Amino acid sequence: MGFRETIMEFEGKIDRFFNARDIVIFGASSGGKEALEILKFLNRSPSYFTDNDRKKWGTEIEGVKVIPPEELKALNPDIIIIGSTVYEDEMVEQIESYGLGDRIVVMDFLELLMVGKVLTKIFEKFKKYCPDDE
Repeated sequence: MGFRETIMEFEGKIDRFFNARDIVIFGASSGGKEALEILKFLNRSPSYFTDNDRKKWGTEIEGVKVIPPEELKALNPDIIIIGSTVYEDEMVEQIESYGLGDRIVVMDFLELLMVGKVLTKIFEKFKKYCPDDE
């Protein structure tokens, strides 16, 4: 894939992310909580967490309910964020087995969005103090 195609694919992911209504974070541990913090920074909030640990089902993390992964099939979320680097491959495989592979977003993408938002804020502040060269 060439540079232009890579940029176009990334732009498509950004559009899909910001237009998503239902976002689910797969992983209700530290990585999932990190994903939640990034989402909050980006003014987004998940509908649910999901996790393979039965003990977490029905609990809440900062007001967001944890559901069994099997419920993803009926829920049919717009985006499923993988909140674990350790179990990422297994989670992706599991989501794909539900026919939802096209909904997967990995943490690296969220981190890039966050960095982009931070850089935008810095640039906006910088522009206030630097006059245009016109």
